[in-house]
Amino acid sequence: MLQSTLEEVNVSHTLIVSSRILLIYLLRKTEQQVTLYPHRDDNNVWLIYNSTSNPDIPDPEHHAPPSPIMDRAVVVLHHVSTNKKLHSHDIRAPVTEVDYQNEVSAYGFEGFEGDANDHFQIEIDSVESHGSLAKKQLQTLRTRFRLRHTLTGCYLFSHKVKLPDWGFEQQEVTCNKNPSKENAVWYIETNTHPMRTFSSSRLPSARGS
Repeated sequence: MLQSTLEEVNVSHTLIVSSRILLIYLLRKTEQQVTLYPHRDDNNVWLIYNSTSNPDIPDPEHHAPPSPIMDRAVVVLHHVSTNKKLHSHDIRAPVTEVDYQNEVSAYGFEGFEGDANDHFQIEIDSVESHGSLAKKQLQTLRTRFRLRHTLTGCYLFSHKVKLPDWGFEQQEVTCNKNPSKENAVWYIETNTHPMRTFSSSRLPSARGS
């Protein structure tokens, strides 16, 4: 169920990313595949962090003040239920094995700091976003944005290709270097932050600085 109020997305927000919904399932011992499926559950929940962390704030989720996520910010998406980070690299996707589409996975474990393969840049689509503020920083429901992998330049991408039986025939997620617009635009459905008291007009934020 979508929230009726608009929320500012801040660093360290818990959020549900939507457009199609993200799910994690086992791919191999060290990484998990990211897929799409149509319903909402705990697998849809991610934390969004600044790509640079402050060593003086070991638990940014609860001790870092929220700050708005602006256009072109570089962030890390942390999957709550598996303690893994959204990750891509120059390896072909499991089904769509073409040069311009890279694999997207979730990698890491609790306490793992991650690496630059976890870094994605927010690119707000000012045409598709609704309202002047939503064109500058992330707002739940109103902002439409793309996620560009900073090392390879590809974009988080959803399409109709289904995985085989081992992937429960869910939709494949890739990182596409030349994506169609409609399959690379995302929005945030709802979000919370433990250190923020929201007013009637709310925006998402990221954690840590």
